[in-house]
Amino acid sequence: MTRIRKQLAGWTLTELVCVIAIIAILASMYIGVIVRTFARVVKFLKGLDS
Repeated sequence: MTRIRKQLAGWTLTELVCVIAIIAILASMYIGVIVRTFARVVKFLKGLDS
C-alpha cells in the first residue's frame, strides 16, 4: 500500500490533466466509431427484413 501512495504522490497536476485529456479525446473518437458502426448494423438488419 505504501508503494502505491509514493507513486501517486509523484504525479503532478499537469500530468494528471494531460492524461485525463488524452483519455477523453480517445474515448470521444471511439464513441463516434461505435455509433456509426451501430447505425450501419441497424441499417443492414432492416435491409434483411425487406
